[in-house]
Parts: sequence; structure tokens; C-alpha cells
Amino acid sequence: MNFETNQNAAEIMESLLIKGIYGELKQAEKNLKAIKSAMHHQLHDSEAKRHEFEKVNVVAKFVPKKIYDVDYKGIVEHLFNYLHPEIACRAIKIDVKSLKDKPEILDELELYKRTPTYYVKPSLNKSGKGLTGTPELDFESLNIHQLAKEFTILNPTYKQLEEVYENSKAQMLQCPELNEKKKLSHQYGSVSLVQNQAEYRIFKLLEDFGEDFLIEHCVPNSSKVQWFIDNRLLSKSDIDAFKTIKDIRLDFIVMPLDVEREILTMQSQRRLDLSLRNLG
Repeated sequence: MNFETNQNAAEIMESLLIKGIYGELKQAEKNLKAIKSAMHHQLHDSEAKRHEFEKVNVVAKFVPKKIYDVDYKGIVEHLFNYLHPEIACRAIKIDVKSLKDKPEILDELELYKRTPTYYVKPSLNKSGKGLTGTPELDFESLNIHQLAKEFTILNPTYKQLEEVYENSKAQMLQCPELNEKKKLSHQYGSVSLVQNQAEYRIFKLLEDFGEDFLIEHCVPNSSKVQWFIDNRLLSKSDIDAFKTIKDIRLDFIVMPLDVEREILTMQSQRRLDLSLRNLG
């Protein structure tokens, strides 16, 4: 969906509401959640943890997920012991939440903040909420095969609407008026720019405050640590040594069967590539 080039962020959001796109997105999101909940209710007593509905290209499965107690400080210290300090700095970030009760440290960190980034947040008034409210559908009365079919019908629609909305938010982020005022109103509510969590120049903090300061006030950046593991800069077993399993929960997942197969193929190829690297 394309908008007029002269539309500001509020007008773009207003168009999404008037044309029903935002309301349809929220309704599809709600219905998918209700379908998954109904499927979970019907399958949770089953001995099988995986259920394929091949005719409608759906898989529903219970996936165990380990919950850890993590020694974050130990991981950060290990990074500095094992990697060059400049490289270690790329894999850590300031633990802002732990500093909420330490305003004096936050004040010192102000000089080290990177340029802030933002995301778009819509707020709806009573009229706006009225445009998104539609009657809830009854999925509890459907059997498991009917639920799987409903999922395969609704999921592509949801993905399409989600893509339109994400593209629209990207356009709103480029709105000069919104970037200047940080909040714009329209007849159904408002659109605001909300600042993402602050990021800091970690290497500069290392130069000015030293490793001990970063070990005390930083946590690992999980995606960067994983990248280092994948590229053999770190050992997975060394990082896992700082984790203690405290629980294992079962997550219930419903997804297209062909998407699952694509993911499994990619994971298998990734493991093969890593094995070949380790042999090299």
C-alpha cells in the first residue's frame, strides 16, 4: 500500500484506520491467537508432541525450551579474558535496567550515548478503537482439523496485513513533521515517536573507565555472542558453562508445514557448514 508523498505520519495512520487495514490486522492477530489457544486446548493432553495436518500445510507442536539462570557478569569477564578488548566491546551492552537506581552513573553515561533511534507508536481514542472492534469468532466449537484449516486460511492474510503495516510505519518514521514534534494527532488518536533503549559507545567507555566498570555494568549482546560462536571466535561450551538450567517449559507453536521444513533445512545446512569449518 502506497501513500501520497505529501501525507504526514498522522495522515498515513488515519488512512490505515479508515481503509480498515489496521482494524483487519488487529482482528486477524486476535483470531490467530484464539485459533492457537483452541488447538492447544485440544492437544495438550495428547501423548504426541507433534501433529502434522499435511492436507492444509500446518504443523502444531510442543517444543521444550530450557530456562536458564545466567551468570552475565561471568560471560562479560570471559569475553575480555578470551578476546581482544575492542572485539569484546562489540559483544556487550550497558545493562540500563540495573542502573535505574543509580542515577549518578546514568548521568555519567550521558556523554557516551549514541544517536538515539525511534519506533512509531499509535494511540487510539474512542472513535479509533471503534474502527478496530469487530465481533469475536467462536473457534472453541471447531474440531482440530477445522482449526488447522482456519489457521492456514487466516495466516497468509495476517502476514500480508503485517507487511503493509510495517512498511507504513517505516514511511511514518521518515516524516519530517513527526521527527520534529515527536507526536502528531489525527481524528482517531495520535502517532508518537518513542525512543528505543539507549545505546552507548562501549569502546570509549572501556578507554575512560576500564574493564572492571564494563564487567560490572554490562551484559552480553546475545545475537553478537552467537555470531562470534558461529564464526569460531568463541566456544559455545565455554559460554554454556555460565548457564544453569532452572526449568524446562513446553512452548506451543503452530506454523505452516512448508515453513518449518525450510527452517529445518537451513538449520541442518548451518550445522553442516560449522562441522566442515571445524574440520578445516
